[in-house]
Amino acid sequence: MNLALTPVFPVTAQRTTALPYAHEAIGYLEQGDTARAAARVQDGLKAVPASTLLHNMAGAVLLLTEDLAGSEKAFSEALHLAPTDALAEYGLAVVDLARGRLDSAGRSLDALSPGADPGVRELARQYLGLLMGSPPPTSVALPAYLDPGRLGLEAASALQRKDRETGLERVRRIMADPTTARYSEPIAPLMTYDAHRPLAFASPRLRGIKLQSARRDDRNVLSGSTPLRAEGIDGGFVSFRVDGELISVVNARPYTTVWDTTRMPNGPHVVETVIHDSSGQEASVRRREVITRNPNAPPSPDDQEIRQRLWRILAFRPSKASTAMLASTMEADGGNAAEASRWRTTAAAIRPEVATGTLRPGTRLSAGAPLWRGDPTKRVVALTFDDGPKPGITDKLLAILEREGVRATFFVIGRHAAASPDLLVRLLQSGMEVANHSYSHPNLARIGREEARQELLRTNACVADILGQAPRWFRPPGGNISESLTEIARGLGLRACMWTVNAEGMELLGADAVVRYVLGNASPGAIILLHNGRPSTVTALPRVIRGLRERGYRFVTVSELANAAAEYR
Repeated sequence: MNLALTPVFPVTAQRTTALPYAHEAIGYLEQGDTARAAARVQDGLKAVPASTLLHNMAGAVLLLTEDLAGSEKAFSEALHLAPTDALAEYGLAVVDLARGRLDSAGRSLDALSPGADPGVRELARQYLGLLMGSPPPTSVALPAYLDPGRLGLEAASALQRKDRETGLERVRRIMADPTTARYSEPIAPLMTYDAHRPLAFASPRLRGIKLQSARRDDRNVLSGSTPLRAEGIDGGFVSFRVDGELISVVNARPYTTVWDTTRMPNGPHVVETVIHDSSGQEASVRRREVITRNPNAPPSPDDQEIRQRLWRILAFRPSKASTAMLASTMEADGGNAAEASRWRTTAAAIRPEVATGTLRPGTRLSAGAPLWRGDPTKRVVALTFDDGPKPGITDKLLAILEREGVRATFFVIGRHAAASPDLLVRLLQSGMEVANHSYSHPNLARIGREEARQELLRTNACVADILGQAPRWFRPPGGNISESLTEIARGLGLRACMWTVNAEGMELLGADAVVRYVLGNASPGAIILLHNGRPSTVTALPRVIRGLRERGYRFVTVSELANAAAEYR
């Protein structure tokens, strides 16, 4: 292909680069923030639609959010732009593996082009061999940055060899990973050890963001050795530049040179023809943006650091939930039923669907409508605290309750409990009742049935794993209750507890408003709703307790209120 450059006004070679977008996106990915990473990649592709790096990053983001079709499209686009891009080839192999296409994934991994991360590829091949019945050796040799994946392989291999001691040691090291929260999965392709569903992904699906490939325009695509020529030149000489770098000077007709595009990284480039007058001064610059596409093109030095980080993000890591189930199997095989059950509970707290049907629910309550109050003939009240546990607030509330000899019920958010397990243990040890307030505090009546069930089940599992017992009660965030939600909860051994007195609005106004409102509205059998997170509640609590006692009330937990009284809606 001859590239003729026609005159334009004098300009400088300012090539739009993908690097600023890629740097920001890779940082977000390493933090586990796939939504922000996706937004930067999307912006980058609008600015540099022919960037192989950004298409690879789009493939990675979509893969980690389990959009396999979108990921396949993005990695395929990267390969269209760079026919031997090993990162894109690896991405497509991972997509195949996630779909359960083990043979296809194996062939792709074996055929990766030069430039693949050898450790990441070997980890994937070892895992594929495990799934296909060829367990790795007792000890797997991989670089230190792949230690989580190595430990996962060794744990699974130990289970197959009936080496319980080694397997459990590897499991404990995986579960103690300091880079992820106690009941959270890493953001990576997660090894499930299940050939039917080999990989899992923990990051939520993207909402409102679509990473679409740019429209292909092959008219400006160059490959191999490409002649460059300048037309309409009268006198002087011509110099040719690519991305601002001089590649040739021609001082005689036909003012033509040959550009070896195979020496350039694949992707967008700016080609300039500079017209010089007889004195050597630049008279004009003719500029055109092109895309080079060659097999085995050299990588861009500027891209290499980001690509290395992307390889590590796409390296397999063990699913903590699936690993906990490995430990459960090891303990069950060893005859340790209690430990097997504990590991199943841990798995359910991380990813409930892994251990569906294995969590023993709390003591079942009699069927009935949500509980709004106890017996109105008895001067008892139940203090309840929503949200938390929250360091700096929960411990102060607990100190007051202990000092006053009051038992209360704490409706905890699962993710907060997972972050502060010691506080949860203190609540139980102090005689408080711990109940379920969902895992992430959504409107349970508006989300799907299975999502609502997972919210309740995950918190139940989290509390059970920390305390050894699952909650009996739940309170829906915002009080958003429905018959469907009540049915879902009942299947988990939970009953809804609502309230008689809700002081939330007063907590926003201050401690005095809380005290006046609670004392003015309390009645026999009342369930009083306060919040575990506001300083005004801490300040008001001693006066609330004192004022209710002066009016002849005793304090009980929700279970005590329900068990000792006729129930009223």
